[in-house]
Amino acid sequence: MTVKHVEPFTDEWRQQPGSYLRQVVEALGGEVDDWWEGPCDPRRATVRLTDGTFLIWDEESGWRHGTATDEAHTSSDTHTTAPMHAAASAHTAASAQMGSPVHAAASAQAAASARPIASAQTVAPALTGVRYLGGGVLPRPDRVPAALADARAGVGNSTAWRPCYRSHRRCHDGFDLALAAYTPHTYATS
Repeated sequence: MTVKHVEPFTDEWRQQPGSYLRQVVEALGGEVDDWWEGPCDPRRATVRLTDGTFLIWDEESGWRHGTATDEAHTSSDTHTTAPMHAAASAHTAASAQMGSPVHAAASAQAAASARPIASAQTVAPALTGVRYLGGGVLPRPDRVPAALADARAGVGNSTAWRPCYRSHRRCHDGFDLALAAYTPHTYATS
């Protein structure tokens, strides 16, 4: 298998975490109210949960959970949302065919519903009561819901201390190759 190296700081590089993030959102299922990627430097994403709390991921410390400190992020009416991206639907179908850890039933349910799961918002809220989920910078998507439950309970690998698994300035440390494992691959058919 050939490995494609993505040039840092290009649009493709900025969007590279998207497949991993969509798989986490799918694993969280009905707990997700909305999610968005950005800002960059380091690359990050924000997931607003239905209970009003947030999960924020970044490429240095992984996932953290907390409550927004500002009122602007606590209302679901603060920005417009868009339905699931076509790329996410294609990924869902490809994952189900390839037998990836993404559950086909949950993926089909998410794709069939008109529930918004991607947003145009790019600002991450400041959080209070932060708990880092642990499990590394890229825990398997199917393990994130259990890690979230542990963080809410203050047990397991969760911690209030910020881990630093890597620096986003080290662009050739293998992290982008790990992200590539979550990207759906197109296989040639004869």
